[in-house]
Amino acid sequence: MANVKETHHFYPVLFYFRFRDAYYSVSQVTLVSLDAVSLIKSALDDERYGWLKESAAVTQLWRTSLILATTLERAFLPGDVPGSDDQPDARARDRWRRRYFAALRRLRQSGIQTIADEEAGAEAYAALRAEWDPHITALAPAMAYTMDEIDRVGSDPESSDERPEFRTGLRSVG
Repeated sequence: MANVKETHHFYPVLFYFRFRDAYYSVSQVTLVSLDAVSLIKSALDDERYGWLKESAAVTQLWRTSLILATTLERAFLPGDVPGSDDQPDARARDRWRRRYFAALRRLRQSGIQTIADEEAGAEAYAALRAEWDPHITALAPAMAYTMDEIDRVGSDPESSDERPEFRTGLRSVG
């Protein structure tokens, strides 16, 4: 992620390249990184995974992803930058909670020990997501992507329940 941030810093014209598939977009790459860190920090068991939650790698992934999003936002969306005091509406918070609980189900399915106090975890996830979601939401349309394209699971959290059992993918690809 640090390389992506530096590349866009030195070659900002890259922001204007748009591929047909959303998974190439800076918005989606940044969203996936920040969502992963948010889930690591809020969903994993503190006793078992505290070392990961406090690791330099997780901190660097968070910081570089957020710096990339805010730098591009300031450079290419002047005047449209969301304020730090902007609070998500009830609908967004509900969608984030559903996303969090869908992720918990998937993590447990894979044998990962999750946080005991799920409600506290959901609140932590929502607080973390509130820090970065407005930036991604502002950047995505600037690249002609909808949030449904950029954040498929976040837009429809229950869709992750339709995926095959976690263990079936251990010996296959696709």
